[in-house]
Amino acid sequence: MTHISYDRLIELVNYDCETGLFTRKKAVGRSFEGRILGYQKNNGYIAFTLDSKKYFAHRLAWLFVHKKLPKHDVDHIDGNRTNNKIANLRDIPRSLNLENSIKAKSSNKSTGLIGSYFHEPTGKFMSRIQVNKQDKYLGLYETAQLAHEAYMSAKKQLHKGYVA
Repeated sequence: MTHISYDRLIELVNYDCETGLFTRKKAVGRSFEGRILGYQKNNGYIAFTLDSKKYFAHRLAWLFVHKKLPKHDVDHIDGNRTNNKIANLRDIPRSLNLENSIKAKSSNKSTGLIGSYFHEPTGKFMSRIQVNKQDKYLGLYETAQLAHEAYMSAKKQLHKGYVA
């Protein structure tokens, strides 16, 4: 993604802080004035094109409101990548942004629950959490859900970036 200036951004679009939606200020090509901009990419984020360049809506929302590009990642506090209301966005370092994750990695096919993994040797479900790049073992549980709950409980205490 490339950068756009604040002045150019406000010349082209309007942004509604309450809805998180962008609309076009004037007609361009097949895009009419007042048209809501954006499409959902495969990664879940909303993006749109201005001046033949693609931009993520959450980063432009930050620029529109704060008149400068974010220093770090723009985190969606509620974890919903389509919710670009300014109250749902915060500029935080990547390490804290990753701590706000509430979905299991696609590589965790054993349970699909964050922090919960099937432990073959015991037939139980293991829970672990990473803190300061170190894995912390949280125990073995009878169900994937119990292991996940242990993880979420630890997450509230150990991950500064997590917003419950």
